[in-house]
Amino acid sequence: MKVKEFADCSLKYIVSEPDGYIEGKSYPVVILLHGFGANMNDLLDMVSYLDFQPCVYVFPNAPVDLRVPYGFNGYAWINPPDRYSKEVLKNIEDLLDAFVDEIIIRYKVKKNNVALGGFSQGGMLSYWYGIQHPEIFKGIISLSGKLLLAQQFFNNLNHEIKDQRIYIEHGTEDNVIDILEARKARDLFAKNGFENIEYYESEIGHSIHHSTYTRLSKWLNNLFD
Repeated sequence: MKVKEFADCSLKYIVSEPDGYIEGKSYPVVILLHGFGANMNDLLDMVSYLDFQPCVYVFPNAPVDLRVPYGFNGYAWINPPDRYSKEVLKNIEDLLDAFVDEIIIRYKVKKNNVALGGFSQGGMLSYWYGIQHPEIFKGIISLSGKLLLAQQFFNNLNHEIKDQRIYIEHGTEDNVIDILEARKARDLFAKNGFENIEYYESEIGHSIHHSTYTRLSKWLNNLFD
C-alpha cells in the first residue's frame, strides 16, 4: 500500500492506496473516523489486517485539538465528548460534507461506492452522518460506538431508504461505552426498518478484537461485490 497525506483541504487526512493503484481508476472507498483523543493515524494499521479487494482507505483528522488543554496526542470531533446537540452535530456535518465532496472528486468515486465507519466517537458520527446520506454511503461501520440523540435521530430522518448495510461490533467489557449501547443501536435500527444489520460482541474492553478483521473483511467484500 502507498500512504499519502493531504493538508490543503477542509480536514487534514491520510489515504492508503492499494498496491498497483492506477490514477484515474475508480475504486471502492472506505472512510474511517478515529475516536476521541486519537488522530488520523490511529486506525491506519487496520489496512494491514483487512483482507479486502483493492480499495482506497481514507482517515481524516478530527478538527478539535486536545493536545494543549488535555495533554492528549490527538484530536476530537466534538469536545467535551458528552456535548452532543443538533447544533454541535450540524457543525461536524458541514465539515464532513466538504470533506466527502473532496474525496469523491479526488478519487472519482462512483455513486454509492463508499463505506463510512469509525471507532468510539468516530463510530457515533458514522451512524449520525452516514445514515443521513444513503445516496453516498452503501455501508456503515460502528466499532465501540453508540447512537447519538437516538429518538431525535429516527424522528428526523428525511428519507425512506433503509437498505444500507450496517456493521456493529462492541466489547462486552467496555467501560467507556457500555455494551448496552450497541444492543440498543441494533434493536432501534431493526425497529425502524433497517434489515441489513450484522452485529457482533467480543469479550474485550474499549478496543478492537483481532477476530474483527476477518468478519469485517468478509462484510466489506460482500458490500462491494
